[in-house]
Amino acid sequence: MWKISNRIFSLILCVCAVLTACGHEDHPAIINMDFFDPGTPARFIGSDDDTWKTGNYEVLWYYAADRKGNVYIADSRGFKVDKFDSNGCYLLSFGGVKHESLKYPGWQEVFAADGDGNLAAYSNGAKKWLFFSHDGKDFHHRDFDVNHDVYVKKMMFDKKGNLFVLAHTPGTHAYSILKADPDKNFYGALHTDNQRIRPLYQDLPPDFDIDDEGHIYITDTIEYKVYKYGPDGHLIKTFFKDSPKIKMEAHDFYYQSRPGYIQQIEGFENMLKRFNEKSRYFPAVFGINVDGSRVYLWSSEWDEEKKYRVDVVDLDFNAVCTTSYYNAMGKNGAVIRNGYVHIPNIESDNMELKKDVGRFGVFNIPYKLGIYRLSGKIR
Repeated sequence: MWKISNRIFSLILCVCAVLTACGHEDHPAIINMDFFDPGTPARFIGSDDDTWKTGNYEVLWYYAADRKGNVYIADSRGFKVDKFDSNGCYLLSFGGVKHESLKYPGWQEVFAADGDGNLAAYSNGAKKWLFFSHDGKDFHHRDFDVNHDVYVKKMMFDKKGNLFVLAHTPGTHAYSILKADPDKNFYGALHTDNQRIRPLYQDLPPDFDIDDEGHIYITDTIEYKVYKYGPDGHLIKTFFKDSPKIKMEAHDFYYQSRPGYIQQIEGFENMLKRFNEKSRYFPAVFGINVDGSRVYLWSSEWDEEKKYRVDVVDLDFNAVCTTSYYNAMGKNGAVIRNGYVHIPNIESDNMELKKDVGRFGVFNIPYKLGIYRLSGKIR
């Protein structure tokens, strides 16, 4: 099925490229299906008011959304995580400056909520798991008791409450997806990827998401490849597609360090020299989202507006359509749940700024979270 769809899809791409006369390899023609439903107004959590208070965020990088549509946003200044319902109404906070969790630095950077609204987090500084009850009143912690150092990058619960973690072993190039039960000190490696030399300035790790049946989808750090595992941990399918390789260039290292200020990452030349042939290229797919019967694959290809190409496929990887939007290389900023896309406001209409910023940067320092209804042609 995929081979037939892919052949037709490739023919359409060629026709589209001819009609639009788009010949620049870095800005390929994209069959642009609307990503968002234009008839449904977007909702935003956060404010243009820079006064610090609950619901206002100086910088909004870390957040999560549960399967009921509730949203959890890290407040780094308040050392807490704020919970909002699907309409953006504030409900409660976990942690805070007077809470015991203050002893465990950085826990607001890695967290997830289960189906009952209980919050799990991890402090890479203290090597501790933190657990909050759904109402934020009960709290306990556990050591991450393994025989080597581990840096947790991402975590997620499946529908049954099983916890899965993306972890990196410092001093190596290895990333692993673990099935974790901290209360029992159990960590089972589901998938390991050690192909890429790790950049010193920004990770380019695999990404993962989980469907409603408990299948885990994991991206490759090099190729356009996705691994689909069953709930029991067995590999079910590997999906591969030929895709252009995007080589890292000097321009990609320009980023926005603060609003309106563009600079180049210092010492990037030496970093590039460290990379072997594979590591010199961006991941063909750097992000993945799964929602309902759809899988959304974020490729490293830009369109003419510097939006990333998103290939939409079904759960068996049959092509559905292609769209595009802004995202953050190396840290998929999108969460798609129940037909809604959640993503921080990293977009910009400033064409001069967008021209100057490379793939390791974003076009706006985010301070609020947008929630958009998916187009009916996609979901």
